Amino acid sequence: YQIHNSRIGRAWVAVREDEIAAQAMGIDTYRFRFLAYLLMASLASISGALYACVVGSVTPGEFTYMNTVFVMCMVVLGGMGNIKGVMLGAFILYVLPEKFQELGSDRMMYFGLAMVVMMILRPQGFLPSKRRSLELGVERNNR
Repeated sequence: YQIHNSRIGRAWVAVREDEIAAQAMGIDTYRFRFLAYLLMASLASISGALYACVVGSVTPGEFTYMNTVFVMCMVVLGGMGNIKGVMLGAFILYVLPEKFQELGSDRMMYFGLAMVVMMILRPQGFLPSKRRSLELGVERNNR
């Protein structure tokens, strides 16, 4: 949470929003993109090592295209830029499909339909990033 308000966090936001404007402000975009890549690769490797310790063995067949899509759906459904939103998205996507197990193979069709409806009606997710909402002027200050 602290990284958002740091110099690095503000630089990442600037690079994400407009790389040319970030360069014009004097931000070394290559350096900050590389730092983001390095940090995420480190977190992914630690997560993979912990996963291997918990499961016992890891094979390439466990990581399919559908797993990647499923994780992206968790992020989109919960709300990008918000840890609590992503956790809510993960909870919803793991619990709801199990509740509708009796629908059989049709449950994935309903799941996809619900995702499309969600992206149309609430594209920012269930718990959108407050900072991003403020940056885009979606949320108004009620004082």
